[in-house]
Amino acid sequence: MINKLSLLKRERLIIFFILVVLALLFVVAFSQTTSPVYMTLGGDSSIFRFIGYTMTKGYRLYVDIFDHKGPVLFFIQYLGQLVHPGRSGALLMQMIFLSTSLIILYKIGRLFVGKKVSLSLSFIYLLLLSYFYDFGNLSEEFSQVFLLGTAYIFLYFVLEKIISKRKKNVLLFIAGACLSALIFIRLNNAFPALAAAGAYFIYLLTLRPGIKSYINELVYYLLGIFLLSAIVFEYFILTNSLYDMVYATFIFNFLYSEFNMTSLIALMKTSYFLWAMFGLAVSFVGGVMYYIKSKNLGVLLIVLFSSLGAFFAVMMAANGYPHYLQLIVPSTTLGALLIIITLRNIKIYKFNFRFVIILSFIVFFSLLSIRAVDTISKRNNFSESAYIANTVSLVSVIPDSEKNNVFGCNAPASFYIAGKILPSNRFFTLQDWWSRSDAKIYNEINYMFSNSPPRWVVVYGSCSRLTTVLGQKYKSVKASGDINILRLVE
Repeated sequence: MINKLSLLKRERLIIFFILVVLALLFVVAFSQTTSPVYMTLGGDSSIFRFIGYTMTKGYRLYVDIFDHKGPVLFFIQYLGQLVHPGRSGALLMQMIFLSTSLIILYKIGRLFVGKKVSLSLSFIYLLLLSYFYDFGNLSEEFSQVFLLGTAYIFLYFVLEKIISKRKKNVLLFIAGACLSALIFIRLNNAFPALAAAGAYFIYLLTLRPGIKSYINELVYYLLGIFLLSAIVFEYFILTNSLYDMVYATFIFNFLYSEFNMTSLIALMKTSYFLWAMFGLAVSFVGGVMYYIKSKNLGVLLIVLFSSLGAFFAVMMAANGYPHYLQLIVPSTTLGALLIIITLRNIKIYKFNFRFVIILSFIVFFSLLSIRAVDTISKRNNFSESAYIANTVSLVSVIPDSEKNNVFGCNAPASFYIAGKILPSNRFFTLQDWWSRSDAKIYNEINYMFSNSPPRWVVVYGSCSRLTTVLGQKYKSVKASGDINILRLVE
């Protein structure tokens, strides 16, 4: 018995090691903004990484440095930059989160099928993810572990017949904490997890539990939400920045939202919508097929509701950026799993099922490998080495002692990273874009120029809102293309 347990443990460790290696290879191949294979800084990825870096330098989130994503995302970035500043710190966090996601996905598979099919799910999942990875290190990527964790917990509840009360309470608490984490990464990212929870509690009603038992489960789930939320709120209360966090994470995002029927109709004419519909279709087909076979209403509701939640989340995003579609990947993979399970039990496929699985494994592995090789082979197309060299040359006119007193007007975060400079105002980038949502941004910037003007200003492209003050107080020191370095006139 001891030898058997030892063998099972060793086998599980080998499987987990394979999944960790897969995660590492995937991130190295596809995360152009953090992988050592590339020389790319990126857009949103560089903003998130840079904010994490500034936090290690004592900048207070939302007070000294601003973005409208939630604090959990920046705590993750901060941890990465604490371990190792720069690309490798972010890469480490990506690897940890993707490894954990693959392990949870494997455990979801084991609720239904054996080890080989469960392991092969990783290739389906990673292949889908590769289409929407969008240079990597984005909020949807770090949301995957919480989305899959939620799905695993509720599927575990409806598939396992015997669960101790204590274990169930702990898992419900964790599921609630997952929802809270998603809310404080990006509100839209929480919809699939919220939908899965709704599906489970609806299913629970069909089992006619006692009112006390039902309330107990709901209370533990809500406790998970409230406790993690309370920790986040308490942190910002202690740092005297609660309103700044609420403004950035919720108020500004409401103002920033560009969703309307016109944008929705325009989105429905793109491949983005086709991918969203594909995810919905796979989940629905898989869920219905599995229900016909097993009559398990809980699985059907969780998969369908999760898929609908993901579809709603991605269609609410008026811009239709590809990385938003990462939200459909967990439910689409679950739908694919249920289709595989159902086909295994259809008589015509039963004899050749092992062959079909092996063939599918080879196909998905090959497709993923081809995409990885193709992406790496095009790395020169993404290279920003010339941009980095130009930035270093431009900022060389700024003394090292003054590189923490720079205001970049519409300068991207990548400029700060490449030039190793720190911002003098929390609205350090995308000022024209952000001010379309809230005029207070330029009001605060104008106040800064009136009372404590920065020593240096980097004008990136046009800076029409500051033309007068820059003309009066600053002189050009160095320029290259549409980038101009200005120094305060003493």
